[in-house]
Amino acid sequence: MAAATRACQERFSREYQGTGISGSRGWGNLDGFNNDQVVVRSHSTPVTVRQLVTAQSYPLRVFGFSRCCRARPEKPEFLQMDVLVADAGLNVSTLLGSIKHVCLAMFPQAVDVRVQANYFPFAEVSVDIWVVYADGSSDEIGSCGLLRPESAAILNVPVPVGLIGFNVSRLARFLCDNPRATDPNTIGFDAFDETEIPVHAERRF
Repeated sequence: MAAATRACQERFSREYQGTGISGSRGWGNLDGFNNDQVVVRSHSTPVTVRQLVTAQSYPLRVFGFSRCCRARPEKPEFLQMDVLVADAGLNVSTLLGSIKHVCLAMFPQAVDVRVQANYFPFAEVSVDIWVVYADGSSDEIGSCGLLRPESAAILNVPVPVGLIGFNVSRLARFLCDNPRATDPNTIGFDAFDETEIPVHAERRF
């Protein structure tokens, strides 16, 4: 696994510097950037991508769980479930169809599942996932997308790759009668200066 991690780092370093195989001009020489500083993890994709790099055959399905930190209106720390699917037959239609099937099974009170376009640097198409209820209200429960072909090429992956992320802490609040039982946080937003945290506005269809 350590070798796979080093291989990923080397490949992406070449891409960022514009000397890789994707054709990207990159960002040039990274000297002067604070590359060696420790930062909190904002998503759990590295956990599943390491498995993708070491895969010997396809189709491949990987599930990963990680604690992540983001500027969110709920609390800064949450548990994320990351799902990665690599399959020659995967496309946008099959990915979104599978998402809808899973979400309606998790939310029997929902009447529909909708997606809203978003932007994730490593995925195209990128969408947020919303469940819609009979009264017209809706909740955002996750996001998904297809790994960009140039990113897959860097990893030497010859098949389409679907990426799906669910905020487990948020799902628990929607599905559990005692949401605090599944809250991994020890501090909340009240510990921070609100002017330093961009609280995301609630979005509706």
